[in-house]
Amino acid sequence: MEQMDSFFKRLFVTYTKENEKTGEIYSGRASGIISEEDINGTSARDILAKRDSSHHKNKDGFQRADIDVYSVDSDATRGRKQMLIDYNGGAKSEGDFQEMTSMALAIKIKERAILGSCFKNLWWVRNFILAFTILYSII
Repeated sequence: MEQMDSFFKRLFVTYTKENEKTGEIYSGRASGIISEEDINGTSARDILAKRDSSHHKNKDGFQRADIDVYSVDSDATRGRKQMLIDYNGGAKSEGDFQEMTSMALAIKIKERAILGSCFKNLWWVRNFILAFTILYSII
């Protein structure tokens, strides 16, 4: 049974959707189960297409979702989604009465919160290690 579990992975995809009329940006994250050998851009597009086909923002005039990044690292993609939310103006949530440009209906992780910083740092650390590994293999 362990071999079966290690063969399948959950692939996470962060994405954005834009409402061209209002200029609002929605940031989201989707996931799907794939085989370990199928971790690629095609799998990410398939996962996002399935999510986008019944997305709750389509009825509000938001365009097709665009892939930002994909990874099997849940924490890194959670941090990346939060970075997208912050970059696009913050979250629009029930506790926040200011109208913001991001339409993400998620609880905003404040930058000074421990978990918020942790998720953001995981994204950058992962990319640094990946870049270092690629650079080291070239040298």
